[in-house]
Amino acid sequence: MDDTSKLVPLLWDLARDKRRFAVNLVSKETEIAVSIKKGKRWLEFKNKNVSALLAQVKDSHVLA
Repeated sequence: MDDTSKLVPLLWDLARDKRRFAVNLVSKETEIAVSIKKGKRWLEFKNKNVSALLAQVKDSHVLA
């Protein structure tokens, strides 16, 4: 659970200036999955490593 707590500040930063914003954060046995709704589509990011998952989210076009 400590690993997923590193994702929450980034997700709050993403949601700060958005009117409509949805995020699902799921921590399964060995994988962490983040789903972010952008427009009408859900973007999914999955990884076992939190650092790699953070890099995937930051490098995506979700922040734009």
